[in-house]
Amino acid sequence: MLNTAKTQPATFLGIASRLIPQQVAVDLQASLPGNLSMEDWAIMREIVEAARLAIPDASSKQPGAVLEHVLGALRQAETQTVNCP
Repeated sequence: MLNTAKTQPATFLGIASRLIPQQVAVDLQASLPGNLSMEDWAIMREIVEAARLAIPDASSKQPGAVLEHVLGALRQAETQTVNCP
């Protein structure tokens, strides 16, 4: 069989395909983590990159601590600032 695979690949594939049961089906489907859409995954990557840039030691902190920092910054950005003269 090895000789056939090297010298006559088409014949080898024909034999191999007949040896595989007809009921066998292969379903290859790529999926992103968390079943996110491509758009949501792109946003997630940008968020992670922004956190890495804003928090210099983010890689040495626990994920929960980084998330708390990001959530605090988001909450602070949502509050309105009132300037009094």
